[in-house]
This record gives sequence, C-alpha cells and structure tokens, in this order.
Amino acid sequence: MLQILRHGIALLLIGVVLMAQAQDSGNAQERSMPPGEQYSTARSYHRVGNYEKAAIWYRKAAEQGRSDAQYYLAEFYRTGTGVPQDYKQALFWYRKSAEQKDDKQNDYESGLALATLGYLYTNVESVRDYKEAAYWYRKAADWGDPSAMSGLGMLYYNGQGVPQNYEEAAFWFRKANDGGPLGHIYEYGQGVPQDDNLAAYWYRKAAEGPNPYWNRGESGNAQAQNNLGNLYYEGRGVPVQDYEEAAFWYRKAAEQGEPNALLNLSDMYVAKRVGFSDDVLAYMLLSLAAAKGKDVQKSLRVLESTLSAAQLKEARALAQQWQPGTPLPLMSKTGGSATLWTMLEVLARQIPITKEKIESSLSITLNKQVDPDDSAKRLFVSDKLALRDGVKLAQIELESRSSQLTLDIEGACISEVEVRHYFSIQELNASTHPPSNWFGGKLKSQRAFSTSDYRNKQQITWFFGFIKQGGSDCLAQVAIRP
Repeated sequence: MLQILRHGIALLLIGVVLMAQAQDSGNAQERSMPPGEQYSTARSYHRVGNYEKAAIWYRKAAEQGRSDAQYYLAEFYRTGTGVPQDYKQALFWYRKSAEQKDDKQNDYESGLALATLGYLYTNVESVRDYKEAAYWYRKAADWGDPSAMSGLGMLYYNGQGVPQNYEEAAFWFRKANDGGPLGHIYEYGQGVPQDDNLAAYWYRKAAEGPNPYWNRGESGNAQAQNNLGNLYYEGRGVPVQDYEEAAFWYRKAAEQGEPNALLNLSDMYVAKRVGFSDDVLAYMLLSLAAAKGKDVQKSLRVLESTLSAAQLKEARALAQQWQPGTPLPLMSKTGGSATLWTMLEVLARQIPITKEKIESSLSITLNKQVDPDDSAKRLFVSDKLALRDGVKLAQIELESRSSQLTLDIEGACISEVEVRHYFSIQELNASTHPPSNWFGGKLKSQRAFSTSDYRNKQQITWFFGFIKQGGSDCLAQVAIRP
C-alpha cells in the first residue's frame, strides 16, 4: 500500500512539473509574440467588450514599446476600464506614449497622449501641476491639436503655470477657433479692444456647435449660449434687443444644465419675458440652479409663498424628473398664464416651424355635418386631423343654444407617443386652458364648459393647437356635445 501511495505521489509531482513547463512554454510564446500581434489581440478583446483581457494584452504590447498600446493602457487606467482607476499609472503610460512623438513619426495616439497629459495635469486635483500642463499642452499645440491650443490659452488667461497674459490667451484661442472664451475676452476687452459685435460673433460660433474640444457637447457650448442670451437680453452686439431670442439661447444652455442659464430662464418666466408667466417652471428652474450651487434660497422662498400646494408639488416633481440633455418643459400644467397664440409662437421656436406657417394654418376651418341619428347627440364632429411633427391648428365655429357644452378630443397613434394640445375660445389671444398631455397609443381628453362665460353665447369659436415632436404619426378628432 505504501509503495502504491508513493507511486501516486510521484505521478502527481510529474504532472505538476509538466503543467508548469507547459505554462512556461506558453508564457514564453506570448513573450516572443511580436508586439504588433499583441496589440491586435488587445484590440480584438477591446472591440467585443472584454476589457480585462484587453488590458492584459495592451500591457504586453506597451511593455515592448508600442506607443498606441501605451496610450490605450493609459486610457484604461484613467477611466478604470478593465483595471482599477489609477491616475498615476495613467500618467506613467501617457508619458511613455507621448515621449515617442516626434516630427518624424506620425503616431496619432502619441499625439493624443500629449494633449491628454495637459488635460490631466490641469483638471485632476490629485495630480494637478499647471507647469507640467503648460509643457504638454504646448507640445500638443505645436503638433496641431486644437484642444491643446484652447487649454494653453486658458492657462495664459488664468495665469496658471505661465505668467498671466490675455494677449497670448487670445492668440491661442484664435488658433483653436474656440469661440466661447474668444467671445468672453472681446466682451470684456481683455487683451483685445472691447467689441460687443465680435463677442456676439464668437459666442454664436461656439453656441451653435457642435464643437470637438474638451468639455463641449454636441449641443454647442452651454456657457457661450448663456452669454449670447445675455447679449440679446441687453441688446448689445446684436441687431436689436430681443427677449425671445435671449430666452431661446438661455433654454439651449439650461437644457445642458448650465447653472447661470437655469437662473436666467427662471427670471424670464417670472418677468413674463417669454411672452407669459409661469411660476411653477420658474421654481423648477431655480431648484435646478440651487442643485448646481447657485445661492437662490431667498428667491425660492419668495416663489414658494406664491404657489398653491398643487403647483409646488408639480414644480418639485418636474425638478426631480428632469435630466440634463433632455428638453425642458415649455409650460407647466398648473402655473402657466399663456395665450394660445403666445404658446404656439414659443413652440414654433422649439420645433421649429415658422410663424408664417402657423398663420397660414389658421385658414383651416373644420366644420362637418353631424348625422341626426348620432347616438352621442354631438353638435359637431371634426374631420380627422393628421398629427405629424410640428404644430397643427384647427378653428371651429359652432352655433349652440345649450348652456353647457362638453368638448371631446380623441386620437390614436401607431405607437406610444406624447401629444400636447391647447385650446382657447372666442379669440386666439384669450387665456388658453391648461394644456393636456397624451401618452400612449390611445388618446382621449374631455372638458366641460358653461357658455354663459362667453360674450356671444350662441356663436362660439374654438381654437385648437396640437403639438407633437418625434414618435409615430397620429390621428385626432374633435367633437362637441351638449
């Protein structure tokens, strides 16, 4: 028995030795693999989302001097992809890659590493070093990277790592074609002659986007949008003072979460600068600005004292539900005081549809003879309205001797979609009734009215506005009954 046990142990040891030799052979084979093949293996794993394996193979290629592998390994450490986040390791590998960049080598990743080093040394507190940032930004700027030119300009503007020099800052901003800071220095005359017209020009270039530089979104530069809104609000550097245009740009910036724009748009709703007032939306926007660090608690308390419990509930729910990068509501359900005409003008700027198209669509008059045997005893049934993207207006004239009328609006969509509809009675500039939102494929609303509220009790004109943006097409129909 002892002999058998010894024999088994010997076989086990032989197996362990053979496995170790096989593993050593495999490791040796991997080490002897050309770095180009190691890099290709890493890219294959990267593309399919196996980041841990990709990191292993990027490291193998990086250790053999592949500058592109060094760059991607640094990216993994910067973002914590496939490896624990580690800014010091990221800097180590970015530097390895960047140091291989020279005039003779057209290595794209090494060029990116130059600019990324400048960005990290500027913006990551744990490794911040403005002198190092200026050094790497300048090397990347000389290579031709616009983001590095802009970053170097910002260091000169703030005097970080280099002596403060507005003229030098303007030089680099101009080379980068970065309209946001250029607009700012022209507005305030820093290193250049003060010029509101040039400020508006550069703000607009940045505001209209897209802009590929650091911290810019596909929706344009939010700070430039807010600053352009300020110029329209004050009537500086633009053809005329224009509150609607100011509100348009404030909204664009606010929808990206820009705190000053949230505050400015809130003020516009309080002061009726958007064509109507809406304290519920004003409160919502102030709440969002407060969450971004703005000191608006006093203003929030003042607005809160003017809101009903239902309005305050809606404002807080809107603020909680909204996410940056999504459209802001144009009007609340409980706090707006807009006319239908004003609402449609505001909507026309957002969809967009021209005012002329809105005016021409008013010629649509929908009158249809009702079947005398109609079981619902309806006084009026409209033709079916096709709702596509944009604004759809309907005007209905009705004679009625009834003291009470009920309005039915029904619709159907191919798939779930949101449709908002507004209406007013007697004249387009009369106060519109609170908007209704439809969600889903089957759409239905019902309102009851007393005709004694209107001057002409027999002849009533109804105006309807349907607004739909995105989603499937819909059909809507309006009916009026006693």
